[in-house]
Amino acid sequence: MSSATAHDSPPAPLPPPAWLCWQELEHIDAAVAPTREQFVESWGKPGKPVKLDGLTANWSARTRWTFDFFAQRYGDCMVMVGRRSTPDTVQPMRLADYIATIRTTAMADPYYLKDWVFRAQAPELYEDFSAPPQFPCYFAELDPELQPGFSWIYIGPRHSTSNFHRDVAATSAWNALIGGRKLWLFFAPDRHAEMYHNDLDAFAECDAIDPLLRHTRPLYCIQEPGEVVFTPSLWWHQVYNLEPSIAVTENFVDDCNLHAVLKGLRASPERRHTALALALLVGSRRLRKLGAGL
Repeated sequence: MSSATAHDSPPAPLPPPAWLCWQELEHIDAAVAPTREQFVESWGKPGKPVKLDGLTANWSARTRWTFDFFAQRYGDCMVMVGRRSTPDTVQPMRLADYIATIRTTAMADPYYLKDWVFRAQAPELYEDFSAPPQFPCYFAELDPELQPGFSWIYIGPRHSTSNFHRDVAATSAWNALIGGRKLWLFFAPDRHAEMYHNDLDAFAECDAIDPLLRHTRPLYCIQEPGEVVFTPSLWWHQVYNLEPSIAVTENFVDDCNLHAVLKGLRASPERRHTALALALLVGSRRLRKLGAGL
């Protein structure tokens, strides 16, 4: 378990795997336990990905969340798993049966539990972790029925992979790795990124990389247990499990991404009520601050 403090320096970054098409890559920033103010100044406002250590040492999840723990305590939960090669097709499985496959699979494209909405099936798991103070979220201040519930657990074997994507409703995200090791690739939301789509695969063999990606140079990092990766709003990214892994992630809205998130929520009819409540919440807070300053 990490014992890092704000005065420690992050370790030197690991090089990308030899099989990755891109080798001359720039590593994302890394830091140890920055304050909220330091985070906002260096990464939140500029919208830059960063890997942070020293934020999860006190979480019960760091010791409790193992494959055996989930299989024994929540084995009867039905979850949906999918594969990189068929992103639009998922299948239901008992969690215990799925975890059994993690121990034995030799598939190059294995099934991945990448969006377990545990809020409905195992809400007590929230007691095992807490959102780091670097990532306050306006959603948490809304009425429960208006909160979008953007919180998931990811469990997967080696070689399992997320799809190439941007996060829902232009939110930002923090992802804490409990066990295993993950490889992240990030693609900046510049003018070229407007052409990207979810069918791309940044982890394809080099001769199969889509031309949209071939001439880009993503940022990367390798995430170790206890580390938290921040994905800014609108950045395209894809994640590859180098080892069997367990992680928890939450998508959030704060002052740094508020405008983009409001736009993203309004684009979805079922989330427009949340967008309205969010706008009213932030507006009333700003009015109170203005009144206090008079």
